[in-house]
Amino acid sequence: MKQQKNPLIKKHNLSFRKKTKIIKNLFYPAYKDRLYMTHLWVTTRCNIHCKFCYIRNYETKDPSLKELEKRLDKLKELGNRTTVIMGGEPTLRKDLPQIINACRKKDILSYLVTNGTLLNKKMIDKLGKNGLDIISISFDALDFKDSLLIRYGKYECDPKEKLDLLQYAQEKYDVMAFVAICITKLNLDEIIPLMKVAQKYNLAITLTVMANPFIIPNLKTQKTKKEKDPLLFKKIRDLKKLKKLIKKLKIMKKNGARIIEPYTYFNRILDFIENKEIEYMGCKAGKNFLDINTDGNIMLCVMSDPLPIHYSQLTKNNYRKKLKPYRKKQLQKCRKKCTLAAYLETSYYGDNLLEIIKTFLKIY
Repeated sequence: MKQQKNPLIKKHNLSFRKKTKIIKNLFYPAYKDRLYMTHLWVTTRCNIHCKFCYIRNYETKDPSLKELEKRLDKLKELGNRTTVIMGGEPTLRKDLPQIINACRKKDILSYLVTNGTLLNKKMIDKLGKNGLDIISISFDALDFKDSLLIRYGKYECDPKEKLDLLQYAQEKYDVMAFVAICITKLNLDEIIPLMKVAQKYNLAITLTVMANPFIIPNLKTQKTKKEKDPLLFKKIRDLKKLKKLIKKLKIMKKNGARIIEPYTYFNRILDFIENKEIEYMGCKAGKNFLDINTDGNIMLCVMSDPLPIHYSQLTKNNYRKKLKPYRKKQLQKCRKKCTLAAYLETSYYGDNLLEIIKTFLKIY
């Protein structure tokens, strides 16, 4: 019997030109086993407080626009053609449109990660006109006023306003837009409703499970009187609820939901729940992607500590050799623990390019 697809799930068609750019700048370098994605930290400042935040408790100055342009030049020299602009909250920078424009001028795919609270139509227009390629907005709570997961303070807004802006960006400026949902114990019951809202807005979805304290470096500061780790799934009843949700997500993906994660990621989470040997998905941190923090130091990923290596020390011929000993040491710690989709799916798709291209063309 043929499965009935959800009538609310519609495909947003990117232009042929944008699809070609994404394939050329992201998928082709992965095919060539090059550096295909970099997280460029433009600030550690943020205007809200998320309990699952990975930013360490340290303050650094924002790098200047001129300095960021130097970093983009270095990334291009290394062969990178996709840069994730992140923080902190990147939209706190008034020169964000200029950073996006610098990416465009250097033929680097610009990918903005934001909580969306400072976005408005005027800002979307500026970013779109300066060449923004991809935008992801955090969508972790249905009610900003009473969220147990995030303190919005004076930046409370209707979450649907953020989705309106994403829809506007993809339709007006041909931006690849999607929402990012973090699954924790505190918002577990909201995940399916969040998914349904995103579907109504014709938006793709990426999900990650905050299941292991290893991937939240400052989690030790997140305690309540009742529980040491209020975000995580430790009790049997919580793990059972998570398992039920993951199975639902797999079914939704099979029925056409625009979920970016591969089935392999969800299977990994199920193994975690069952306390089985977690399948290693071949993490490529420090090999095919890396981070440059606000100080200009290299990080293998957002969850690892900064290395004593400045980005200026890297060359196209030496960067893998320089990072190899740190990468080996780091993987010994995290290869069986990490549940972070942003890295696992990127690594998995790097080895399964045909699958990601099919997923990409199916969603967009």
